[in-house]
Amino acid sequence: LAPTTTLTLQNNFAYRIKVSATANRSDGTFGVASFTMEGTFDCQSGVAAAAGSPISVCNGFDGDGANYAIVFAVSGATVQAVVYGSVGATVNWVLTVEQQGVGLTP
Repeated sequence: LAPTTTLTLQNNFAYRIKVSATANRSDGTFGVASFTMEGTFDCQSGVAAAAGSPISVCNGFDGDGANYAIVFAVSGATVQAVVYGSVGATVNWVLTVEQQGVGLTP
């Protein structure tokens, strides 16, 4: 099961969301990685949207760690980050989520 995190955005706010992941396969096979995904989002009338394209940075990997990734999905007022690893492998994960938001003055 891929680790996920879901953030609900406030109306009339802009956000920078950054998710960092460190992964290590538990079966002893090569498969370690450290990577981040960062994006800018806003929420208007209860609908979140990405502003531009998120930036992905791989800090290093070996073996099948090259195939690990973070993907953002937007639905309603929420942004979900899903982390993917090797199909059929057990991967241990640590996630860090940072968010900065700024709102409009009414």
